[in-house]
Amino acid sequence: MSFLALISIEYKTSKVTLDTLSLEILEDKVKELISNRTDLEAENPFNFKIMDINYQCINNEQKLRNTFETSPTNLFIHFIDDDEEKQDIENIELDQNKPWNEANKIAHTIVEQMVKKNQSGIVV
Repeated sequence: MSFLALISIEYKTSKVTLDTLSLEILEDKVKELISNRTDLEAENPFNFKIMDINYQCINNEQKLRNTFETSPTNLFIHFIDDDEEKQDIENIELDQNKPWNEANKIAHTIVEQMVKKNQSGIVV
């Protein structure tokens, strides 16, 4: 079985057929497409994310399989600059710090209640 994808890289769309559904193979195909383009303006064209039609990052095999449930599959290549990569790492760290997130939710609720009651104070 083959898998058809329409891959958009900076306003140019290419039709790609994959014999095997694998993130590594897809990334190699994208790198091949990038290598064949001389007009790309990205500083580091091989530093990219593969995004689905909803601009959700496809970064594991399960997300890739889910994306290919629709046909044809539209994928978008988003080039990453250094600042954006640092931000992504910080977001991952925050997402994985559940006690910190829970504490922030509680503090947010307390502050909301204080604002509604026109109170002031410090939340620690």
